[in-house]
Amino acid sequence: MSSAISALGHLGDPCAIPLITPFTTHPDARLRFGATFALGCFPDEPASVLALLRLMEDTDDDVRDWPIGLGVQGAAESAEIRHALFRKLTDGNDDVREEP
Repeated sequence: MSSAISALGHLGDPCAIPLITPFTTHPDARLRFGATFALGCFPDEPASVLALLRLMEDTDDDVRDWPIGLGVQGAAESAEIRHALFRKLTDGNDDVREEP
C-alpha cells in the first residue's frame, strides 16, 4: 500500500494530493512515509506544503526526516517553512537534524 501511495507522487499530477493527504495521519508509519514521499513531489502546492509541515512533527523518525524536501526541492517560501526547518536543527534524530 505504501508503494501505491508513493506512486501517486511519481505521476506528477497535483490532483492526486487529496488522495494522498488522508494517509498523513494513518496509524501505520509506513503509510505515512509513503504519503510524505508522494507529497514531496508537489513541494509548491499549498495543500502539500501544509501536510508536509505537519509531517515534519511526526513521531516516526523516517517520516519526520523526509519532508525536509520543502527547503530543497520546492520554491515555496514562508516563515512557517523556515521555522519548521530551523526546529529540525535540534531534532533528537541525527538524520533529521542533518537534513536542513
